[in-house]
Amino acid sequence: MAKPTGIEKSVLLTAVKQSLVEKGIEKFTLKVVAEQAGVTQGTIYLACSKCCIPIKGELLFYP
Repeated sequence: MAKPTGIEKSVLLTAVKQSLVEKGIEKFTLKVVAEQAGVTQGTIYLACSKCCIPIKGELLFYP
């Protein structure tokens, strides 16, 4: 299993935006974002712990 690595918030947000545009809301998952950012899904979970709630492979953002 790959070890999660850190990711900057700006890189994560860019990957989220690109993934959403390319895949659409129906296919927007943590896996797609992780692949776009070049990190593991675990990294996305860790990076999102304060800005959003990962639920069943999806991202739910909150202020």
